[in-house]
Amino acid sequence: MTARLLPLALVCVSLAHAQEARPDATRTRHTVVSRLTGDQRLRARLAARDDPAADALLERLRLSLLDPSLAGTRAEGYGEVPGATPFVRGKGDASAVAMDDVAQGALGDCYLLASLIAIARLDPGHLEGLIAEGEPGTFQVTLWHPIAPRQAGLTALRDGAREALRRLRGQGVGPRETFAVNGRIPLREGDAAFARQGDRFVGKDGQVYHVELWPILFEKAFARMHGGFEEIVGGYPAYALMALSGRRARNVGLTFRSDRGIETVLREALDERRPVIVSSKRGAEDLGVVGGHAYVLLEVESGGFRLYNPWGRRHPERPLTARELRRLFHRATLGPRFPAR
Repeated sequence: MTARLLPLALVCVSLAHAQEARPDATRTRHTVVSRLTGDQRLRARLAARDDPAADALLERLRLSLLDPSLAGTRAEGYGEVPGATPFVRGKGDASAVAMDDVAQGALGDCYLLASLIAIARLDPGHLEGLIAEGEPGTFQVTLWHPIAPRQAGLTALRDGAREALRRLRGQGVGPRETFAVNGRIPLREGDAAFARQGDRFVGKDGQVYHVELWPILFEKAFARMHGGFEEIVGGYPAYALMALSGRRARNVGLTFRSDRGIETVLREALDERRPVIVSSKRGAEDLGVVGGHAYVLLEVESGGFRLYNPWGRRHPERPLTARELRRLFHRATLGPRFPAR
C-alpha cells in the first residue's frame, strides 16, 4: 500500500515561493506505458516488426517508469545528467556524503531535505548505505514506511496481531522498501528543478566526469513512495526522519515551554547525537528566519543555537536564543540517536 503524508503537515517554503500548476502529460504517459510494458505482447509485437531499435525503445520505456510524476510542479520535464553517480567526495569533505551536498530547489519539501542534512552531518555512512547500484542506469534506494501511532494500533488490531501492535507502537515505522530510480533529474530552465546536484569530479582537462546525485535520488525515491512529486509538498520532519532511519522520531512543542526547558531539551538532543529540526511559525519573518520552513539545528554557539537553512543559503543572521526560538518556532523534532563511528 502506498504510504501517504499525514494531514496538517508543515507547509514548506521552497526557493520558488509560489508553486505554479503546469499542464503535464507525464501522468498520462505513465499510465499508458505501465499498461504496455506490463504486457508481454508488447515485446512480441516489437520483435515481429524486425525493428533494430526495438530493444532501445523498450529500455527507454522501462526507465521512464522510474520517473515519478511531475504533474502539478514547476518542473518542465526530465533530463539526463552525463556522469551521474550517487556519490562524489568533494574537496574538504570528510566523506562522500556531506551536508553541503544538499540544497532545496523549487519544491516545498524542506522537511525532507532538512532531514537529509541532519543525518548526513551525524552519520553519512548511514545514508550512503541506503543507496546501491541497480540494473544499468538505475539505483536502489531503501526507505521505511512511517506509521502514525493511531494508525499503527488500528492496523494491528484489525489484523489481530498483538505483537505487531506492541512493535509498531514502539517504533512508529512499518516495513522498509527499496525503490528503483534512475539518474534522470527534473529540470526547469535547463537546471535541476528540485534538489540540486552535489559535488562534481572535474579532471585536469577541465571536463566534468562525475556528478553527485544522492540528494536527488532520495527525493525521487520519496516521491515514488507517495505517487509523485506533488504529493510530497509539505510534510512532517518526524515523518521524513523515520522514513530515512527506520526508527522513531518525536516532536517537542516550543511555544509554551520555558527558556530553560527549551535549552535543556535541545542541548541534550545535540549531546546524544540526535538530528534536530525546528519548524518555524507561519508568518515568522525576523532575524533571517523564513516562516513555515524547516531548519536544521547544528550546534550551540555564543550562548545560542546555530540554524541551517536547507536552501543552502539565507541562514539566520546569528545563533538564536531559546526565547527567540520560542517566538519564531513552534516545534522541534528530535530524531533517533546516531552513535559516533
